[in-house]
Amino acid sequence: MMVYWSFVLIPTLLSLSETMRRNRGGTSALLALIFVFLFFFMGLRDTAGDYPTYVNLYELLSGADLETSLSSVEPLYGLLNWLSSQLGLGLYGVNSICALVFLYCLARVASTERLPLLLTTLAIPYFVIVVGMGYTRQGVAAALVMLSIVYLRQNRVLLACVAILAGTGFHYSAFAAMALPLFVRTRNQTGLRWFVSRLAVVGIIAVSAQSFLSDRIDTYVASYIEIDRYESGGAFLRSLVTAAAGLAFFAWRKEFKNLYSDYVLWRPFALVALVCPPLSFFASTPVDRMGLYLLPFQIVTFSRLPVVVNGGRSALAAKTLILCGYLLYFYTWLHLGAYAGELWLPYRWIFS
Repeated sequence: MMVYWSFVLIPTLLSLSETMRRNRGGTSALLALIFVFLFFFMGLRDTAGDYPTYVNLYELLSGADLETSLSSVEPLYGLLNWLSSQLGLGLYGVNSICALVFLYCLARVASTERLPLLLTTLAIPYFVIVVGMGYTRQGVAAALVMLSIVYLRQNRVLLACVAILAGTGFHYSAFAAMALPLFVRTRNQTGLRWFVSRLAVVGIIAVSAQSFLSDRIDTYVASYIEIDRYESGGAFLRSLVTAAAGLAFFAWRKEFKNLYSDYVLWRPFALVALVCPPLSFFASTPVDRMGLYLLPFQIVTFSRLPVVVNGGRSALAAKTLILCGYLLYFYTWLHLGAYAGELWLPYRWIFS
């Protein structure tokens, strides 16, 4: 248990003294060190969430040919299992590559923010420990969708599509994020240029959906929506946290617009976040799974609040309040949650 708390409390204390950067870009040595520790923490683990399921999957695919590995699960995750099996790296190899991709995406997003350590700190309790470690495939997919926002912010639509398609290669549900490059109009994308780029996106969507998504989408619909056999406990409370981020996003919308160029990119996430709490009463598992893709929005929004509240004591108070809220959230999950004690505790890794 202390291992998890160490990864949460140490960055929390450090982020309280973090000063706001005037120029975004780059990563401090301290932040880089935190990411190195997180890599070993995630990649060499023998515990957390769906870990037993992934062990069984790896054993099933161990020794299988490449075609079987690609068709038995999402193709990129199947490819990692096949490569790791061929190299004799075991599930540690799969988890290490997944951790590397996940943390790269998180680091890229953090490097664009004025409080990168705060954003990373807010990501650790749930996005890293619960999602990145507990739901490996969808964690990587959500991180790659988050990376696509960075590319869209830079008007790099093609790279955004590549990031989303890569996320789809880990979990097919990420394909829904293709709506972002399709409908969002970023700066310098007007007229013919916008039209041509969106035609290209439509072509990518059509080819991808026809090639490998149709059967899996039918399976997801049947499993999570038509058959009421899954229920996610705590979905309502988790959706409330993200909805609070949505409320803050719109409450300070003028400041977000003035300080950040990606307001229009995050606005769809904010709108979806606000409708998730009532929807969770009717379809808890689909809402909970969709909520994983809203976590980057939640983290980014809360990490920006100290910036948009005019600095000074207000910024420190906002930062302290947000960090205390996340600590309480993590305490509730780790000590009172139904699954943490069973699936995450005790922390075990390769040297245990």
